[in-house]
Amino acid sequence: MAVGRGPGRRVLVLLVVGLVGLGAAVGLVWVLSGVSGSAAVSGERVTAEVLTSTSCGAPDAHDTVRFTAGGETREARLDGCGHAEGETFEVVVPAGATTVMMAGAVPEGVPLATRLTALLLALSAVAGGVYAFLVRRPIGSRRRSPASPAVG
Repeated sequence: MAVGRGPGRRVLVLLVVGLVGLGAAVGLVWVLSGVSGSAAVSGERVTAEVLTSTSCGAPDAHDTVRFTAGGETREARLDGCGHAEGETFEVVVPAGATTVMMAGAVPEGVPLATRLTALLLALSAVAGGVYAFLVRRPIGSRRRSPASPAVG
C-alpha cells in the first residue's frame, strides 16, 4: 500500500515519531528502575564501633565492628581497614551477611552516570525520530519561496 503525499502520510510519520518517543520513555524508565542491574545495596543502617583495627597492608584486611541491629548486639567484619579502635560510624547491614559496609560507600539510588546515560538515550531516540521525519518529507515541501512579483 503506497502512502501518498496527503494527510495519511503525515499521520504515519507522526505515528512513527510517537512510537520512537514512547520507546525512549520505556527505555528511560527501565534503566532508572534498577532492572538493568544498577540497583542499590539494601540493608539496615546502624551505628557501629570499631573493636579491632587491621593494617591495610595485609591481604584481605578487614576491621571488626560491633553494632546493634534488630534488637541484638552483633560483631561483624567491616568491608574496610585501618580505622581507629573505638571509632564510630554508620554501616549498612545487608540481610544475612557476615560483612558490613560503611554507609557512605553504599549508593542509595541509581548512580548519576546511569541516569545521564538514560537521559541521553531518550534524547537521541527522539532526535532520531525527528530526523527521520525531516528526511522523509518531500523536498518541495521543505521551503517554498513566494512567487516573484511580475515587473511590468
